[in-house]
Amino acid sequence: MMFAWTVPVIVGLAVVLQGGFNRQVGQQWGLGTTVLVNGIVFLVVSLLLWGVMKLRPGILPREFLPPEGGGSVAAWRVILPGVFGVIIVTGLPWAIARLGALGAVLILIVTQLVVSIVWDALVEGVPVQPLRIIGAALAAVGAWLAQPRS
Repeated sequence: MMFAWTVPVIVGLAVVLQGGFNRQVGQQWGLGTTVLVNGIVFLVVSLLLWGVMKLRPGILPREFLPPEGGGSVAAWRVILPGVFGVIIVTGLPWAIARLGALGAVLILIVTQLVVSIVWDALVEGVPVQPLRIIGAALAAVGAWLAQPRS
């Protein structure tokens, strides 16, 4: 269970650090070139991970391996995550430059909370609970309070 908590912490660190570094690099190279370089690095690391999966499948969690008898997947379900990735890699450094890391990430988190409640309800079948809505609302208040004031 501890590992299940560790992964989102690592992802959270990566989101802020990626956005911050991309903002800095984007100031020197432009955001378009920065995103392209990110894509190339992503491709190389993904290919290495895929190679490990093929050559040494036992060292990765089972979710990395294709399921036996896996079926077809609609093309839009394969394409959209990549498009969303470009939006994240491009949008976060742009927002950090205008709102600061705290402001941009808090708005990102509040949006993720709201969309997660909807996703859980519509896709995963998890009922909407008042405490989850209150938690998202508190996060929204926190995001508003943390915005820089002129």
